[in-house]
Amino acid sequence: MFYILTAITISCSKDELFPYTNEELANDEFYPYLELFSEEAKKRGYDFDNYTIDFYLADIEGAAGLGGRKIIIDREHWNNGDPEFKEFLVFHELGHAALGRNHKNAKTASGECLSIMGANKNGFECYRNQYSSLWREYYLDELFESNTPIPNWYLDIQDYAIEDLDKNSIFSKRNVSFHIDSIDLDTISNLVLEVKFNTTHSGTDTVEDFISSIEFNGYNFQAFQYGDNKNIEISRSRGNRTERMYENGQYSFNENIKFTIQKNKNLFSFFVDEQFLHAMEINAFEDTDIITYIGSETNSEIVMDLEIFQYN
Repeated sequence: MFYILTAITISCSKDELFPYTNEELANDEFYPYLELFSEEAKKRGYDFDNYTIDFYLADIEGAAGLGGRKIIIDREHWNNGDPEFKEFLVFHELGHAALGRNHKNAKTASGECLSIMGANKNGFECYRNQYSSLWREYYLDELFESNTPIPNWYLDIQDYAIEDLDKNSIFSKRNVSFHIDSIDLDTISNLVLEVKFNTTHSGTDTVEDFISSIEFNGYNFQAFQYGDNKNIEISRSRGNRTERMYENGQYSFNENIKFTIQKNKNLFSFFVDEQFLHAMEINAFEDTDIITYIGSETNSEIVMDLEIFQYN
């Protein structure tokens, strides 16, 4: 029987236990995620059918603590989390409790976590890729076997080799913005969408100033700036929730930035100024809209060069 005490504002620590109140046994709430953990463990040669852990919800101050004989998770964070986040959070804690894993903070060159066991002083941070089935499979393999290498589907698409492709342009134009709804991305297996933004920046510390953005199928690929702080983000809107697949708040980019999105069947890779950032699968497109735009705090004489082409 394995027990662990964790007070979470989405993080965990083995050094200090922070105060908590209104403790409530909540095994029924966590049972579906324990079942998922057991199923994934069996696929990889583990059997946790006879292991029991009690889960509690509570109102918690501070970050996290480890000790005692139960897992305690902050009620507000749990209630506000989506199912994918809850799964990764429970699996992270069971990584400590059932598998004896420590934190693993290794990242790729572009800043993506190599393990869901990653954490820092500000919290459990390695859940950006929870919405991708390819990433989920890799993370679960790594959870149960820490020496699991990063998969080839990720490594093999990191070179920016657009100029070497045997390609055929299907859209090419210069404009101040674009809204295209005539290209069905579901029907084109291999495609590249590339935008060069030629602009000047006049952001302030108080205004979120998007330097550039591409929106397609509900996904947003964007670079923005608060004063001197620059950020790259890939996200998707789902109702009143934003799902972030990639975020880098320390990425250096120029105002004349170039975005490239390459589609190879259902695998998408993202580049900024020809530098690889991220890859994930997108299995189906809900619409044909492709939108590019600039935020309000930029020069009005913005020019964009947009090219879309398919390749063999």
